[in-house]
Amino acid sequence: MPVGVSSSLEDKEDGKHVHLYGIVLTIDGSKSVEGDISGPVAQAEVLGSQLARQLKERGAAEILDEIAAQTRK
Repeated sequence: MPVGVSSSLEDKEDGKHVHLYGIVLTIDGSKSVEGDISGPVAQAEVLGSQLARQLKERGAAEILDEIAAQTRK
């Protein structure tokens, strides 16, 4: 699956924050959906779920469904 993620930590005045980035691409790379989100480290799991939901809303689900259909052939 052509899916990528990246994360980084930052020290902020109110504590450590995590920055998450995700991308989903078609197999040929002609279409992609990407997004990012940041927040307190303690909320990392929630942030990850929110990022996944954002990517789905932007079309990642359709890309992944298309790839799954191609691999079943």
